[in-house]
Amino acid sequence: MSRMTLLSTLSASLLTVLTGTALAETRAIDVTPFTSASFDSAIVASVAVGGAQAITIESSNPGALDDIRVEVTGGKLRVWRETDFWDLLAGRGDDVRVKVSVPSLVALTGSSASQIDASGMSGDALE
Repeated sequence: MSRMTLLSTLSASLLTVLTGTALAETRAIDVTPFTSASFDSAIVASVAVGGAQAITIESSNPGALDDIRVEVTGGKLRVWRETDFWDLLAGRGDDVRVKVSVPSLVALTGSSASQIDASGMSGDALE
């Protein structure tokens, strides 16, 4: 390997470490149809109402995706993070995003420090 190639490789590696740039992993999740959604356990979610049903989870730490649970029961989508003490020590709890698209939604809830950005919802009341 030439000296110039080695320096270029080292410079690129150092820049990646210093800027914290990492490749993200995205997983598509298939579930049965739902008309309400709930996000728990510090989930960061983006919900778009009015499109085809789709769910993706994304993180720059692929191991963190293994802790995300997604289920539909009685027409209600529930998304949460299942972590333990070792996950917290390993830093696997950060940087997970959930993107949801759904044709219609009648209820949306969040708890335990979840953040939800919703678009396309309409109605007379917000509870």
